[in-house]
Amino acid sequence: LRVEADRMFDTADVDGAEAVVLIGAEHWKDAADPTLESRLRARVEAGLPTAAICGGTLALARGGVLDGRAHTSN
Repeated sequence: LRVEADRMFDTADVDGAEAVVLIGAEHWKDAADPTLESRLRARVEAGLPTAAICGGTLALARGGVLDGRAHTSN
């Protein structure tokens, strides 16, 4: 499976996407993005499929999405 990004988060239709999956990367350790984190939180609160792999879980955690939820992360 090959996945290639065709836009950045600030221009992606995160709100209207059927599902959002944040890929893992070292970048997440140093890259807080309050706007993205707020948009992810809104998706989750609306019951829309939202997931993250490895380091991508940091964006969900910073947005408060993982508070009170069972999850695995490093």
